[in-house]
Order: sequence, then C-alpha cells, then structure tokens
Amino acid sequence: PICEGIYNHIARRWKALSSIPFPEFKLPGHCRPGMNESRAPTHKVYLSRTIAELDQQPGGVTLVREVEFLFRDLIASAQRRIILEGQYYWSKILNDLLIAKIKKMRGKDFEVYLILSDLRYVKSFSKKMMPYELRLLEQLNEAARLSKVKLVINFPSVFPPTDTGPLPPKPIYVHSKVIVIDDHFLGIGSANLASRALRIDTEIHLTLEAQSEAERGHISDVANFILNHWQLCSPSASSGISSQIFQTESTFRELRKISLSRQIIPWEFFFDPVLPWFYLLKRKYRGFPRRRWYPVVYTLGLIWIFGAFFTWLIAGVYWSQSQWSIYYLAILSSVWLLPIPFILIQILMVFHLGYPEAIKIGVSALWVASALGYMVARYFPAYSSCYYGLDGPSWLPERLGLRSFPVLLSVLLDPRVSIRSKIAYQGIYCIPMPWFILGTGIVLPAILYIAARLEAYILLRIIPELVSNLLKKQIGPILIGIFIFCFGNLGVRLWEKKS
Repeated sequence: PICEGIYNHIARRWKALSSIPFPEFKLPGHCRPGMNESRAPTHKVYLSRTIAELDQQPGGVTLVREVEFLFRDLIASAQRRIILEGQYYWSKILNDLLIAKIKKMRGKDFEVYLILSDLRYVKSFSKKMMPYELRLLEQLNEAARLSKVKLVINFPSVFPPTDTGPLPPKPIYVHSKVIVIDDHFLGIGSANLASRALRIDTEIHLTLEAQSEAERGHISDVANFILNHWQLCSPSASSGISSQIFQTESTFRELRKISLSRQIIPWEFFFDPVLPWFYLLKRKYRGFPRRRWYPVVYTLGLIWIFGAFFTWLIAGVYWSQSQWSIYYLAILSSVWLLPIPFILIQILMVFHLGYPEAIKIGVSALWVASALGYMVARYFPAYSSCYYGLDGPSWLPERLGLRSFPVLLSVLLDPRVSIRSKIAYQGIYCIPMPWFILGTGIVLPAILYIAARLEAYILLRIIPELVSNLLKKQIGPILIGIFIFCFGNLGVRLWEKKS
C-alpha cells in the first residue's frame, strides 16, 4: 500500500503537468507478499501528503494537510530529543510548536538539533528570507535559554581541498528533509520546514515507527549517524566538515549585521505564505460560475479594462493622435480573453497606421495580454482548460507537456498556433516563469517586430497607392467581418461542447 500510495501521489502531479505517459505501477519482486527480508529491521510505515487542490468540484477535499498534522504529532510526542534537518526554517507554525514543546520540557534532559542551510550564501532570491528565519531562530533560542533546554542550531560548512594553504569553509547547501524523534520515529520526505510545504505545495513524507528493541536501535543508529556526520557529537578534523553553531544572543546579533539588515518588505508573504494566494476567495466562490455567471463576466470585464488601460500607458498612444490607434489597442489587448486573430489584425494595423505606430501598439498589447492570460490560466487551470481548449490544437497539450524550453520555442514559432493559445496553455501547463518571460516576453515580440518591418517593406512596394487608400477606407467593415467570423466560430464550438 505504501508503494502504491507513493506512485499515486507522484502520478497525480505528473499527469497534471506533463503529457509524457507515466509508467504503470508494478510491485517489485522483493516487495511481493510472502517475501520477507530479514537483513534489516522491519518498521511500521506511515505515508503523509500535502495536496492543495483549489479547482475540484464543490464538496470535494480541497486541502490535504497530512504532513502538517504529522509534524504536530511527532513534536508533541518527543520526550528526549528532536532532530530536524532541512533546507529552510520558515514555518512559524513549526517554530511555535517547538517553542511550546521546549517550555513544556523546562528543566528536563531534552535536546533539539536544527541542521539548516546558511541562506546568506544562497545564489537565489530566497536569501531575502534570512532575516525572517533569524527572527524565528532567535525566538526559539530565547525559549530554550529560559527553559534551560539544549538547543543546537547548525549551519554546516566544508573545507574545500587545496594545495596552496587553508581556505575559509564553504557553506553546505543542505537539501535533505529529515526528522528524528527520540529513538521512536524517523521521517524523510520532500517537505521543507516552511509553511508552503505544509499547505500549498505538493509534498510527500514517509515516517518509520519503532515498535521493537531492534527497530529502536536502528532509528537510534541513524540519529547518531546524522549527528556525527554534521560533527555535532564528536568533531573530527579529518571529515572536512565545519559546524557553525549558534546559541548566544551575541552570535545572532553579529549574524544579523553580516546578513541583510533591516527590511521593510515582508518577504515571507511572497516566499512562504500560510495559505495559497486568493485561497479563501477561491474556496468560497468555487463553483460560483455554474450558479451565477454575470459576476464572472463583470470581473473579466474589469480585468480587460485594466489591461487595455495599462497597454495604453505602455504604448503612449493618445486620443488626439488617431482614434483607430485606441481601437486597435483595445482589440489586441483582449487577445487573452477573446478569440481574436492577433496576427491578422496586426497585419491590418501595419497597413492602416504604418509600421512605427503599429509595432508600438502590437508589442505593448502582447506584453499585457500575455501577463493577464498566463496569470488567469495559472490560478484557474480547470476553468481555463475548458475555455481555452475549444480553439487550441489537439496536439498542443502533448507538446507543452514535455516541459522543454526548445519545445516551447517551437510552439511559439509555430504559425498554426494562435497567440491566444500560446499564452493560455503556458499558464495551464505551469510553464516556468523564466521560460515564459524569455519566450513570450522577448522572443515572440522580437519576431513580431521583424515581421512588421518586413510587412511594411513589402506593402510599400507591392500595393499601389490608389488601392491602398481604398482599402484603408474599408478597414471598419473588414474588422467587423473578422469579429463576426471569430465569434460565430466560438459560438458553434460552445454549442457543440454543450450538446
């Protein structure tokens, strides 16, 4: 059951993000019933998960918090020692649980070990969380000091090998997630010591429980191995690992000066929210579009107005210049919502307004529409799949499901895929933000720029001036005809889907 549970948990997430078929579950030969391995102690195993499903049907379970409740129970059950090894220490929930446990064990022989990464040397934005992490550790340290409980906070480093002389230790980026409670429980999984791992991300955790003397001895050996590995029991110069242990107020004060000083921005809200953004709103109004559709239409209309206004600001178009510029701007900035042929209207705009004005409006509209479409599809994937799936090619989900940047570029350059589908499907299939910015924010506008220049060059040399002036006078009816065709096509597809 445990192997099957792990398989189902991973397969569920895999199928949501990838079109590559997930391998079928086959029980390994050594795990089949009747085959008992006597080489190692057999433990009772618990499987815990974190799942945040915000788009299920009303009445379904929307938030699985098994990992959070596991950590609550494990910390509460500790009697002698807690060992926590993780990448981050950001969860106020876990910090409060540890503080409560330390106060409860006041004056007793109780130990808490924390092995963490030193975020000051991390080459990512997560280093912004170092001051917040330090505040939590200071609270924990103060509770341990007042309760006279042994607390060891370790940021391990390693001495790099060199022939030229001693070098300063290099911090170790701890990525393992381990919890050991006395000699009774041993857990390992994917969940960081952070709030988002308990309620937002998709996580899994395995916990072994010792029920016999041999099993307790096994967990005790693992705990001692972890402490010896990080040089927390018997330091050895030959291991090459240096332990940086923080236990005094002066050490925290000095570390705060070395790290990023005071920060006004509450980075924990962005990096480690307690609940998914807009969770309460989405939880309350889940299924609301099925009952009352007009508030949804009003909301989408407000978002569209915001997008058109922001496009107007970026493009720098004024009403006094040309009313047609405003019309084109409003039309193209709504490509994320409505089935508008972006490329065809861009060609008409270059022909009608000229190259400089057209490319300015086109690129600005593409940027704004891409951002809005990506965010809406990312936060509401179920509804977006139903809506955008009406006009996307059948092979597009399979291509984007490969999750490869070269494949993404091939989709962006494919003329068979509409701009609307290129934008929306990136959000539905959770294309990483850096890929989205590079592909849709840089590569696609660059191609649009080149195509507009080439079109302007060709039109000036092919179409006579008399024909050009005649066509410009008929732009209005041409646009109306395009709209009637596109919306008629969408209406037919909606009717077929409903039927």
